This record gives sequence, structure tokens and C-alpha cells, in this order.
Amino acid sequence: MDGIDTSAPRRLIALSAAEPSGGVVSKSNIELLSSFNWIESRDGVPAIAVPGHPPKWTPKLSSIRLPSDKERFLQLEPVPRHPHAFEPLLKSLSICRSDFDLSQVNIVTQLRNLREIFRFVRGRGQDAFRINVQLLGTTLFLDRFGNDIEIANGTQSYDSCGHVFQEHATSYCANLNEMHANSYHRVVKYDFLGLHIVVQHEVDTYCCSCHTSHSQDEGLLCYKGIYDVAPHPSHIESAVSLRVIQHGSLNHLLDSQCIAEIKTRKVGKPRLNNKDWIFSQLWFSNTHSMLFGKHEDRIFMEITVAPEDMSRDLQQWQEKRKDSIEAVANILKNLAQEILWYRELEWKTSSKFALIRWSQDGKGCLRLCRLQDDYSWNVLPPSEQGLAVDA
Repeated sequence: MDGIDTSAPRRLIALSAAEPSGGVVSKSNIELLSSFNWIESRDGVPAIAVPGHPPKWTPKLSSIRLPSDKERFLQLEPVPRHPHAFEPLLKSLSICRSDFDLSQVNIVTQLRNLREIFRFVRGRGQDAFRINVQLLGTTLFLDRFGNDIEIANGTQSYDSCGHVFQEHATSYCANLNEMHANSYHRVVKYDFLGLHIVVQHEVDTYCCSCHTSHSQDEGLLCYKGIYDVAPHPSHIESAVSLRVIQHGSLNHLLDSQCIAEIKTRKVGKPRLNNKDWIFSQLWFSNTHSMLFGKHEDRIFMEITVAPEDMSRDLQQWQEKRKDSIEAVANILKNLAQEILWYRELEWKTSSKFALIRWSQDGKGCLRLCRLQDDYSWNVLPPSEQGLAVDA
């Protein structure tokens, strides 16, 4: 497999070693740190806008049949992922929270990785997956393996149209439209069963009464009616691998109660099919609200106007799945211990690993593999890795 050091032993991380204690499971010290938008730059240089701003929920019923996600993704050219998955996170922190010390964090990860591990714990995911892991200082960075189109094509059918519906039911403010924003991401941190975790995740939309449109700025967000987003980028910084557009005010970091996850379902089908997969997304991202669209053969017949607060459902789900949630934390702790095992032997300088679920393996094990020293993958540009670990 790509980058695997076949000369090094593979360590087994067994589910049986992640047995729960039966204690209280919860998140604490939750904080929104930063946000950013990915920008489709015309000159090909990857770019983000910081702080980021989510698209607004602006749904419209239509008799037009939407294409499926599968059809849409098959039409797209494969776009290479940004070579340094957490460079946008680091750049956004430098603007929004320059005082935040990543060296005090145990785990930095994308949301998808926590959901995959949770699904593995539940015994529901039989498909193979891989999470690349890099140790910088004492902090583990977990980066999902594979490009976005491959991941989406692997999980979408020709009946599913959730991503396409989201594009039709939301809209960015005028200046982000001009900059060709195509996604919005938040960076949140919390303490979780003895771990200090930072999670980067994509947000579908915002829908709340505390953020309104500003008529003079053609839909630019106002923060609780007080602060206006600057109508034009205030500063552009050129970088070797990533351009950063400083955009608006730090007051535009939207609280968790303002954002929502969008789900689509066929008419007559349950709204929450595969509840564990959906609720793990909400729980690990600290998202509380959902919006729904119901369709018949991808023609939408019913769309919710106001978000539905899922806090009570999440609390009940947390209590029901507390053992599985704790097992996720235990697997992350075991991962750190196994990496120390490598470094205590002949691989003392090893910093790159892969956590792999092979489909031919049994339900109850993951394998940790050492990556080759010259494997050309880094979560941050080498010149910036010290910024993430220096106190």
C-alpha cells in the first residue's frame, strides 16, 4: 500500500483492548477556535478566507429534478487534495486565535476520522479505510486518506442527492460569491475522556434569527445585528502553498446553535436513516440542529424552513451509545501508546504512520503501520511544523 514500510512490524489495535469503564461520557470545555472558507482561486493557487462564513439557508421548492450526487461527482475532474491537510487550520488559528497552543493538544483530526472509528467500534463498517497519522511534538494529527470525490463516490448511490441539494438550498454572501467560495469549515476544541481534541469539520449552512442580511452589502452577514463583515478582503498574504485572505471580523465566528446539518430523504422514508452515522457527526462536531428536504425521484416536495433542535435526541443517543463513544477515546489512547512503542525501538525518529482497517480483517481490529521516512505526505509544510508544537 502507498507509503507503507513493509520492513517494520504492524501493530494490532484490538477493539477488545478498548473496553469501556461504564462511567460518564461527555465533552467539556468546548470552544470554537477558528473557521475558514475554501476559495476557488482563478490562478490555481490554493486559497482560504479567514474567518470563514457559512452559506445561508435559502431553500426554494422547484419542479426541477436534481442530478444525483453520483452523477455530479462523476462529471467532476479529480482535484488533488491540498498537500498539507491542516495548513488551513494552522493559518486560521494564527488569525483567529494566535494565543492557542496546539502543543497542549493530544489529537488534531478531521471529523470523518472520528466517525469512521465510531462505526468500526459499532461493528457497522465493513469497508476498508485508512487514516494517516503524523506525530509533531507530542500531538497526533489524523488525516483521512483518499480524495474527496473518491470518498463521495464510494458512499453515494444514483438516488442520493444530498450534496447537490445543499448547493441549491444555500447561498453565500455577495463577496464570498465573488471570491468563489465553495465550502465552510470550523475548528472546535473540547476535552473528551482525558483527551484534549481539536476537530476540523465542514458545515452545511447557517439558519438562525441572530444573524441577518445587510441590504447595503447585498447579503453580507451581520453578527447579532452589530458588526458588519467587510465587503472586500482586508488583506491578502501570499504563501508558497496557501494564500490566506483575511476577511471580515473575528466576531463572525458563528456559535453552534446558529449552524445546521442538511439531510435529504425520499418521501415516505424515515428522516433519520442510519441514526448512528448521523448522530456521531453531530456529536463529535458539536452541532445541534438539522434541516430536512424530502423528495420524490429527486424532485423536492417538502423542505423545512426552520432548523430542528436535536439536543435532546443527542443527549439520549449519548447515553445509549456511551460505551461506544468511550471506546473511540480508548482507541485514540491506544494509538498514541503504540506509536511510542515504535519510537522506543529502532524507529526512534519515526513520525508518520497509518491506521488501517482492512476489509479482510475481522470486525474487531485495526492495524497500525509505519510509513516510509521518504513518504511525501505531511499534515503541515515542513517549514511550519515547528509552529504547531512550539510552546
